[in-house]
Amino acid sequence: MKVTIAMPVYNGQRFIREALDSLLAQTFKDFEIVISDNASTDSTPAICREYQERDPRVRYIRQPENRGAFVNAEMAVRAGNGEYTMMVGDDDVYDPRYIEVLLPLFERDPEVGLAYSNYGFIDERGVKTPSTLRRFFHRDRKPASVFAAYDRHRICLPMIFGLMRSEVFKNALPFQTFKKMTGDLDNLLMLRILSFGIRVESTPEVLFHYRVKDRSGTNPPDWPSTRWGQRMYIFRHHLEVMRRTFAILDRSAFNRIQRLLLKAGSLETLIAYWTVMPLLTMWRARRAR
Repeated sequence: MKVTIAMPVYNGQRFIREALDSLLAQTFKDFEIVISDNASTDSTPAICREYQERDPRVRYIRQPENRGAFVNAEMAVRAGNGEYTMMVGDDDVYDPRYIEVLLPLFERDPEVGLAYSNYGFIDERGVKTPSTLRRFFHRDRKPASVFAAYDRHRICLPMIFGLMRSEVFKNALPFQTFKKMTGDLDNLLMLRILSFGIRVESTPEVLFHYRVKDRSGTNPPDWPSTRWGQRMYIFRHHLEVMRRTFAILDRSAFNRIQRLLLKAGSLETLIAYWTVMPLLTMWRARRAR
């Protein structure tokens, strides 16, 4: 098996047909789709079993209980048998050439461990809009430089939905956890992947559309009511992310000097997120009035 498409899902009945149809329409045919259902309570199980019966490349796994989104995503990835793995959303839409375009990027350089494409957005009505992505990493850029740039800009989307060597992806698991927040768990996984010293390749061609849905009301239960309290909450969160980034670097493939420089860069990122980003947000809000 060449490629595993890992799809975690929970109550995805509204858009999962569209997502599966776009994946099964891939021009590259040597793939499997592993669906890990996080104990859905809607018609998702029936839909998935329908697709499994229709196409032998679809494998449906239902978890006995809801284990959380990130554990479910890990289960989908680990269950795959492909040489390469791509994790997908249960509501995103893929260009038929997605795998066909990205797979050759690995064959040009055995050190490439991740290849990704540009993307667009699609809303709940099906309206597509372009992304503003302007940063694309290529295999001639040194791994430490890619790590530093990623830590600074946090462009998890679309990189986490890229095509990866399965060994790289699985060795980076599991997703880390926080007690209350889920923010930045995907970023920490990407930093772990990049810490292996892999090369990254990309294409500016738009090859999938990420579904934008209403995600209001997702703050943690102890979210402060005051703006200052919220800023302090976020600061403590970013401080913890920096601490975990340091731990990732301590186990990375980089040399001692590179680790020290990357830790300094991570500290700069913390300061920027605490000072520059809030000011920029307020400035944009005033301009929008």
